[in-house]
Amino acid sequence: MHPLKDGWIIFWNNDHEGVPDDCVGKLCVVRLEGGRMLVKDLYRGSRAGAYNLVSWNAPLIPDAAVEWAARVTDIRQT
Repeated sequence: MHPLKDGWIIFWNNDHEGVPDDCVGKLCVVRLEGGRMLVKDLYRGSRAGAYNLVSWNAPLIPDAAVEWAARVTDIRQT
């Protein structure tokens, strides 16, 4: 997700289970059902248990099935 660049390091809390309420409306690392991991802004979807994933440079991913989410705690350039 732009403006992140190749080689930058993203830090997040690895102690995750499900989608904590404090992740909603925040920049998060999310794991989707199927194993794909993304960095997105996370919002509640239109159905129970679904989430809208917002990018800074790509279309919305609506009502995604998210296995877990963890807030990004830091981003550093290398």
